[in-house]
Amino acid sequence: MSRRFLAILLAGGVLLAAGCGVAPRASVLNHSPSAAAAIAQRYVDLLLVRKDADAAYGLVDADARARVSVETLQEAVAKAPGYGQVTSVQAVEYQPVPGQPAMDIFLTGSAGGRTFYYAVRLSGTRDEGYLVNDLSIESEPFRASSLRESLQ
Repeated sequence: MSRRFLAILLAGGVLLAAGCGVAPRASVLNHSPSAAAAIAQRYVDLLLVRKDADAAYGLVDADARARVSVETLQEAVAKAPGYGQVTSVQAVEYQPVPGQPAMDIFLTGSAGGRTFYYAVRLSGTRDEGYLVNDLSIESEPFRASSLRESLQ
């Protein structure tokens, strides 16, 4: 056997061993919009209605905890539109994040005839459970998306 052929054969074996000749596996992300919505609603309720940042922080994932302390969260939320006025929140829509174990839940909050809008990004799946990764608060509705669906 020539050295050149042996080198080509070895290189091919290394490539095959590294997975180049194997079709990639597709992983299916199973989500539970109702379970994710329950966590998101509890988080926003604790944070904005009950004003209990410590309890809300217990629903936050490790990635978000690395970015934001409970004190920083409390300070930021205290400056948000409607803080101290919101009396109830309701999860209304959801949107899976394509290709990621994450879901966005959209909520509304009522405050003296005004409506505020919240988007909570949750990490996780139905099997793993969900934890909060991010929160956005707006005084206007979020931009529409063809991926968003009603929770009702």
